[in-house]
Amino acid sequence: DKTDFRAEGDFILDSAAISSFRIKNGLNAGFNIDLEANESLLTIKNGALRTDNYRFGISGTYNYTGLINLIIKGENLDVSEISSLLNKNYRIEKYGFRPSGKFDAICTITGPLTKTANPDISVDFSLSEGALTREGKTVGIDQLKIDGLFGNKAITDTSRAGIIGLSEISFLLGGSQYKGSLSARLTDTVFLELFLNAAIKPSDLKDFFNLEAIKTTSGSVNADLKLNGSFVAGSKISPLILLSQNSFS
Repeated sequence: DKTDFRAEGDFILDSAAISSFRIKNGLNAGFNIDLEANESLLTIKNGALRTDNYRFGISGTYNYTGLINLIIKGENLDVSEISSLLNKNYRIEKYGFRPSGKFDAICTITGPLTKTANPDISVDFSLSEGALTREGKTVGIDQLKIDGLFGNKAITDTSRAGIIGLSEISFLLGGSQYKGSLSARLTDTVFLELFLNAAIKPSDLKDFFNLEAIKTTSGSVNADLKLNGSFVAGSKISPLILLSQNSFS
């Protein structure tokens, strides 16, 4: 036997996190879903999750033993508005940058959902028409394109860390084309690894990152850049902190 019914509701999401990576507290949200239930399984046939100005499609199943398999889709999302949903320690605006662009995302939630276990979360996303500017700066990042993955990973039997993997990054900074990849692990300390290939103009970097330690610049250099570094989440950082332990080739 099976039963079909519809559920609707509004709620305040008090806390959500992947490891120490958190969205802001007190997020207003709502949902409406069409459900089908039998003796062992609850199926979401057609659903939507609303938060602020966005609507996300929802489908999937929940087994009464505690196993969840859920897919959440979002399309044509505005980066600048989505950024406001994050905890302030992870907003890029904290470091003086202003993001823009559109992206699509598919979030999968799979595994046990019980009082003692959490499911795996993975978000595949694609950013296009992206830009990154700083107030008062003439040089900015433009034509930004990113394909990537965001999710969680077990570090020990009892702890997880957020992970970011950007398989493709391409953008213009000033008049130079940059291409590369990035990976990061998000705990209370953020571990970062970045690869970039570019014809770098030091004058563009000096202006965009406000590198006051560099007095004068000229020329350009074709370079493969590798950055490895770490910093405490929410702390003030400078590219020079990372560059000081790395080199151009």
